[in-house]
Amino acid sequence: MTIMRRDWAAAMDKFRKNGEKFDIIMADPPYYMGIPKKVLIKLDAYDIVSQNNIIIIERHCKDTIPEKLRTIAVYDERKYGDTVLSFYRKKEQNGIL
Repeated sequence: MTIMRRDWAAAMDKFRKNGEKFDIIMADPPYYMGIPKKVLIKLDAYDIVSQNNIIIIERHCKDTIPEKLRTIAVYDERKYGDTVLSFYRKKEQNGIL
């Protein structure tokens, strides 16, 4: 397990450069800054998510994020007050979760 305390974009760039892949990714960025969407876009573009994976994005219910991107898609969401946990998975080669 790797836990890093650094800028999320710099960490993702490092992981991509090193060819690292992860089974579980949890992001809990600050609310109201549009970061959840940026994290998902970068995860979609970078090949750092293994095929057997789960991506969990914690966000405020008013923060909008895409349901699906090119390589990842939401498969579940749970709401707790104003907080939402969005669960994503990498699509298989045929585009199915």
